[in-house]
Amino acid sequence: MSTSDAGQSLRKPPPFHITVAVVILIVSLLYGLVYGHMVYVSVVEQFIPHQHTPLRFEGPTHYHNAVEWVLLLGPAATGWLGTFGSLAYLARRLLRTR
Repeated sequence: MSTSDAGQSLRKPPPFHITVAVVILIVSLLYGLVYGHMVYVSVVEQFIPHQHTPLRFEGPTHYHNAVEWVLLLGPAATGWLGTFGSLAYLARRLLRTR
């Protein structure tokens, strides 16, 4: 293998802005999933009637006040906005390069 062949076989790393966008996408997706699940559990617990046998570690129902709802919904919305924003950015960059 000559030196010119070795240089061609190495892949060029992605641009820095693409790497940052992918990292933001991954972190935002995980953030949105975690807080989205917490919102889902809170909605099910408070607004859907449940007549069931208590689970093993289930405590009494905790009803959230307005501040707690903001502290749950804010991060969930931020995570999903970051996810969709990163996807839109990456899609625009992909379409621009083609």
